[in-house]
Amino acid sequence: MGDMGRKRKDLIDKSTTLMFKIDNRTIFSLCDKYGIEYNKDLELIETDTISALIVELEKVIREILKK
Repeated sequence: MGDMGRKRKDLIDKSTTLMFKIDNRTIFSLCDKYGIEYNKDLELIETDTISALIVELEKVIREILKK
């Protein structure tokens, strides 16, 4: 920390956004698997659908780390 400002968090205590590209066919399959509603007829996947899918994927990753 410098002379002014707040103490910065250690990197381990922060979050990082990971982005990866995934095809919609796979997204729809994942939604089916986790019971997430979606509409294939829209131009874009709804934000609520993506958010629900992210929650489920985070759960899967946490389970992998427990092993």
